[in-house]
Amino acid sequence: MSMTGRDKSSSPTYARLRSSRNDEEAKCFVRKGYVPLLVGTNNEALERVSIPIKLINHPSLAYLLDESAREFGYNQQGLLRILCDVENFKEMLDSLSTWK
Repeated sequence: MSMTGRDKSSSPTYARLRSSRNDEEAKCFVRKGYVPLLVGTNNEALERVSIPIKLINHPSLAYLLDESAREFGYNQQGLLRILCDVENFKEMLDSLSTWK
């Protein structure tokens, strides 16, 4: 027993996480506090974009999510998809970055 009265064998165990990820793991990784989305129009390749969760309620983003729900339905599987030009979406995110 240790000085705290606890048996050392009952202490939790921890496994070290690998510091490097392979390509497949990197695609699935989302930073804490972010939401992954697929953004693009029907005429362009979809791009995966992670946005801060605090922006999910912003009126501009809520509008795009509502439009996507009308287009694809509310039962989308996997990542949420937003029908928007990727560059326009990124510009919108830049302008919203100071929104609280």
